[in-house]
Amino acid sequence: MEITDTDFEEFFNEKSKDLQWLRSKSEQIKKHLNPKNRDMKKSEPSYYVHGKEVDINSLELCDVYLSEWPQFESASISLGFFIDGSEMNFIDIDEFIESYPVVFHRIIIDSHY
Repeated sequence: MEITDTDFEEFFNEKSKDLQWLRSKSEQIKKHLNPKNRDMKKSEPSYYVHGKEVDINSLELCDVYLSEWPQFESASISLGFFIDGSEMNFIDIDEFIESYPVVFHRIIIDSHY
Protein backbone atom coordinates (compact mmCIF):
# COMPACT_ATOMS: atom_id res chain seq x y z
CA MET A 1 0.00 0.00 0.00
CA GLU A 2 1.42 3.35 -1.02
CA ILE A 3 1.09 6.44 1.12
CA THR A 4 -0.36 9.38 -0.73
CA ASP A 5 0.35 13.03 -0.12
CA THR A 6 -3.12 13.39 1.39
CA ASP A 7 -2.47 10.48 3.77
CA PHE A 8 0.79 12.03 4.84
CA GLU A 9 -0.78 15.46 5.33
CA GLU A 10 -3.61 14.01 7.46
CA PHE A 11 -1.10 12.05 9.55
CA PHE A 12 1.14 15.10 9.97
CA ASN A 13 -1.78 17.34 10.98
CA GLU A 14 -2.98 14.77 13.52
CA LYS A 15 0.49 14.41 15.08
CA SER A 16 0.99 18.19 15.12
CA LYS A 17 -2.22 18.58 17.11
CA ASP A 18 -0.99 15.90 19.55
CA LEU A 19 2.31 17.75 20.00
CA GLN A 20 0.56 21.08 20.54
CA TRP A 21 -1.71 19.46 23.11
CA LEU A 22 1.29 17.92 24.93
CA ARG A 23 3.09 21.26 24.98
CA SER A 24 0.02 23.04 26.32
CA LYS A 25 -0.24 20.48 29.13
CA SER A 26 3.50 20.35 29.89
CA GLU A 27 3.24 21.59 33.49
CA GLN A 28 0.44 19.21 34.35
CA ILE A 29 2.33 16.32 32.76
CA LYS A 30 5.51 17.22 34.70
CA LYS A 31 3.54 17.18 37.97
CA HIS A 32 2.21 13.68 37.22
CA LEU A 33 5.62 12.37 36.20
CA ASN A 34 7.39 13.80 39.23
CA PRO A 35 5.35 13.49 42.44
CA LYS A 36 7.72 15.87 44.27
CA ASN A 37 6.46 18.69 42.03
CA ARG A 38 2.76 18.14 42.68
CA ASP A 39 2.69 20.65 45.48
CA MET A 40 5.08 23.14 43.97
CA LYS A 41 6.05 26.02 46.22
CA LYS A 42 4.64 29.35 45.13
CA SER A 43 7.19 31.08 47.33
CA GLU A 44 9.48 31.73 44.35
CA PRO A 45 8.91 35.06 42.66
CA SER A 46 6.98 35.25 39.42
CA TYR A 47 8.50 36.55 36.20
CA TYR A 48 6.39 38.20 33.54
CA VAL A 49 6.97 38.84 29.85
CA HIS A 50 4.43 40.88 27.90
CA GLY A 51 1.97 40.53 30.77
CA LYS A 52 2.14 36.73 30.94
CA GLU A 53 3.77 34.72 33.73
CA VAL A 54 6.72 32.60 32.62
CA ASP A 55 6.91 28.95 33.68
CA ILE A 56 10.53 28.94 34.89
CA ASN A 57 10.57 25.13 35.06
CA SER A 58 9.77 24.82 31.35
CA LEU A 59 12.79 26.79 30.08
CA GLU A 60 15.20 24.69 28.03
CA LEU A 61 18.74 26.00 27.63
CA CYS A 62 20.95 25.77 24.59
CA ASP A 63 24.53 26.70 23.70
CA VAL A 64 25.76 26.51 27.29
CA TYR A 65 29.50 25.89 27.24
CA LEU A 66 31.37 25.51 30.50
CA SER A 67 34.44 26.97 28.78
CA GLU A 68 32.54 30.30 28.77
CA TRP A 69 32.12 30.26 32.55
CA PRO A 70 31.17 32.54 34.28
CA GLN A 71 29.63 34.79 31.61
CA PHE A 72 28.14 32.11 29.30
CA GLU A 73 28.00 34.55 26.38
CA SER A 74 26.55 31.99 23.93
CA ALA A 75 23.86 30.64 26.25
CA SER A 76 20.25 31.06 25.29
CA ILE A 77 16.82 29.52 25.75
CA SER A 78 15.57 27.23 23.01
CA LEU A 79 12.08 26.58 24.34
CA GLY A 80 9.86 27.89 27.08
CA PHE A 81 6.23 28.15 28.11
CA PHE A 82 4.02 30.51 30.00
CA ILE A 83 2.06 29.28 33.04
CA ASP A 84 -1.08 29.15 30.88
CA GLY A 85 0.63 26.53 28.66
CA SER A 86 1.22 28.73 25.64
CA GLU A 87 4.65 28.55 24.05
CA MET A 88 7.05 31.47 24.25
CA ASN A 89 8.21 32.79 20.87
CA PHE A 90 11.72 34.08 20.21
CA ILE A 91 10.67 37.66 21.04
CA ASP A 92 9.29 36.52 24.42
CA ILE A 93 12.49 34.56 25.12
CA ASP A 94 14.72 37.53 24.24
CA GLU A 95 12.60 39.81 26.43
CA PHE A 96 12.90 37.36 29.35
CA ILE A 97 16.70 37.17 29.01
CA GLU A 98 17.02 40.97 28.78
CA SER A 99 14.57 41.67 31.61
CA TYR A 100 15.87 39.06 34.04
CA PRO A 101 19.61 38.54 33.36
CA VAL A 102 20.36 37.45 36.94
CA VAL A 103 17.56 34.88 36.89
CA PHE A 104 18.74 33.63 33.49
CA HIS A 105 22.29 33.24 34.83
CA ARG A 106 20.98 31.41 37.90
CA ILE A 107 19.07 28.98 35.67
CA ILE A 108 22.28 28.27 33.73
CA ILE A 109 24.27 27.67 36.92
CA ASP A 110 21.51 25.53 38.48
CA SER A 111 21.32 23.37 35.35
CA HIS A 112 24.93 22.27 35.86
CA TYR A 113 24.90 21.64 39.60
